Amino acid sequence: MANHLTLLLEGLNDLESEKLDEFKLYLSQGALEGIERIPRGKLQKALDASAIARLMTELYGGERSLKIALHILKEIKQIELAARLEQKWGTQRNSVGQRSQLDASPSDKPNGYAAAGSRQENSESRTKYMIGDQHFIDKHRVRLIDTISTVDPILDRLMSKNTITQENYRHIRSYRTSTQRMRELFDLGGISTLIGKDCLYDVLMELEPLVMEELKDAGVK
Repeated sequence: MANHLTLLLEGLNDLESEKLDEFKLYLSQGALEGIERIPRGKLQKALDASAIARLMTELYGGERSLKIALHILKEIKQIELAARLEQKWGTQRNSVGQRSQLDASPSDKPNGYAAAGSRQENSESRTKYMIGDQHFIDKHRVRLIDTISTVDPILDRLMSKNTITQENYRHIRSYRTSTQRMRELFDLGGISTLIGKDCLYDVLMELEPLVMEELKDAGVK
């Protein structure tokens, strides 16, 4: 199974030289608020995608590097590439969660109940909102975009859960209509992962229970 470094390298390898230089520029300027920037001297020595990927994982760790990469790819208009990387990452995390649950034997539970329970809960959270091979959020994307009229409280909850950043928050709120805001929300990296979709589902159940129950009860396909 591909690890974080391999996934990151696969994504960066698809960038053209000009876009790779633009990617490095974002890293040197601080790609996200609160994220340490990489000195230009180090980036100048990173001449290819492999060197950049290794530099990022050494500084930020694997998971943070992927989050940063997804953000930059969208900033430099590499939306399709970001979507492919997110899909691969989501598949990897879902597989890891299921394997962790299967690997926990019943005898482990009395002494390690909290840890085993946590693994099981995390695994379930990535599957219980699926409808066939689609996540509930994906299947009902159009209806949710068209129906939800009050977006700001949703953004508040998502930001408090670190599903979106403050920059994402400001960007979405720059749009005038609720339809535009919801569409932008769905296009964000944090929401396009399985964990992000689970979080959005929970927030919508809290703030828009009538809409969500209507979609579930009607069985809209």
